[in-house]
Amino acid sequence: MFNILWLIAFAVAYGLFLQYLMHMFQLNSYKRDEQTAWMKRSPGRLAACCCIPLVMLILSLFKILPGPVALLLWAAAILPAVRRQKAKKPLVYTARVNRMLVTHAIILVLILILTGIFAGRWLLTAACAMYLLLPVLIFLVNTINAPVQKAVNRSYVNDAKRKLEDMKKSGLTVVGITGSYGKTSVKFFLTDLLSGKYNVLCTPKNYNTDLGVTKTIREDLNATHQIFVCEMGARRVRDIQDICDIVHPEYGIITSIGPQHLETFGSIDNIIATKFELYNSIPDDGTVFLNYDNEYIRNYHGDRNQKGFGRDAGADFRLESLEMSSSGSRFTVSIEGETAEFTTDLIGEYNILDILAAISAAYTLGVSVKELVRRVKKLRPVEHRLQLLPKTGRVSIIDDAYNSNPNGFRGAVDTISFFDAVKVLVTPGMIELGEKEYELNYEAGRHAAEVCDYIILVGRNQTKPLQDAVRASETFDSSHLHVVDRLEQMWPIVNSIPGDRDIIVLLENDLPDNY
Repeated sequence: MFNILWLIAFAVAYGLFLQYLMHMFQLNSYKRDEQTAWMKRSPGRLAACCCIPLVMLILSLFKILPGPVALLLWAAAILPAVRRQKAKKPLVYTARVNRMLVTHAIILVLILILTGIFAGRWLLTAACAMYLLLPVLIFLVNTINAPVQKAVNRSYVNDAKRKLEDMKKSGLTVVGITGSYGKTSVKFFLTDLLSGKYNVLCTPKNYNTDLGVTKTIREDLNATHQIFVCEMGARRVRDIQDICDIVHPEYGIITSIGPQHLETFGSIDNIIATKFELYNSIPDDGTVFLNYDNEYIRNYHGDRNQKGFGRDAGADFRLESLEMSSSGSRFTVSIEGETAEFTTDLIGEYNILDILAAISAAYTLGVSVKELVRRVKKLRPVEHRLQLLPKTGRVSIIDDAYNSNPNGFRGAVDTISFFDAVKVLVTPGMIELGEKEYELNYEAGRHAAEVCDYIILVGRNQTKPLQDAVRASETFDSSHLHVVDRLEQMWPIVNSIPGDRDIIVLLENDLPDNY
């Protein structure tokens, strides 16, 4: 009876562990190096998932523990190890994932059958070995499936290229947008500004990889669309070039360059080179719009037709003045010599710079200043990007949880300084900053300590540099620093803040499930 129970329990553990590893592999973009880096960050969970069921099984088989006791101990130990909170981005059973699971099942069955035929007494050992080797087997399965996956990807990309080529003959215009940060906001702002005059399609959500762009073209682009606004993300050199080779943009926007994804890029020079792959892909009769407030961009010397935006005196679309409050922003822009005043409900200086980038491209594509003023006033915040949520009781929340970077972190903290309220920062810090991760998080924590009244850090290990910076502050009340394990644990702290003043809470960044 207990042999059957053990078999069921072992199969459940195997399935849960495989599902967990596949989920992480998908979040790590099916990249071996990123999955390996995640494994190095998660030794405790991997050890628990691997060892606990095997140890209990061995103790039972060798009668060191009675079978029922070992089974109960196994359940008590393994369930917390494999149980996770509801995933922020659950595993999606795509065709690729399903192919990998089928390939894995074939390998598992073959090994167990061959072991059973030629070395039956080692069958249990073989099953245990397969379980222990699951983290590595994921790589083997991915390698086996690589030729098929490449062929499938190639067919999809070629199909998208053919479709775009046909539509460009009918007048479709493609605008590419890239940058270390701000590209998603600029994409949605530009789409809104253009939509009064053109039928516009933009890549949805965070579809900014070559395959995400390909999927959008194949499934959503149709003959009625006049402009395709394409967000281009990158984690490695040539990522932007691969997308440009698919869509061949006539216009490009580079929103920013900074120390984002340094773990995979390796250096800021590689980031600059990758972002300017868009610049170099723009044809001679096209235009590229550059953020002249960014030193990496401003100092780049190329031969394309370019227009600058920002506060910089040399910008073609220059931000001349900006007034911000907790209820919105008012700003004036010099548009190639003509001054226009804009108002928006959006808050935060880098939101205004993103709007300015969109204004630059929309004006060049034929939208009048009068229409731009009208449409800017109606812009809505992009979800999870300095999004001011409706007030509940004393508490207002600025949701800036989508992502974070050093400039954005500082800008978001500065934004809450405009609120006459108790200022609370909630953050897990910034990631993927390579060797500079401690330094840049420490600097962010130091600045936050100067502005905020309360700081709640999510994650005890990840936020160590922030903790160090805040505790080193001579002005911040250290009793107002809290470190919690999960985001939802912030609420008792926020709700217990004394007094009757309003409270503004900045949610800065939210780490994905693989952190």
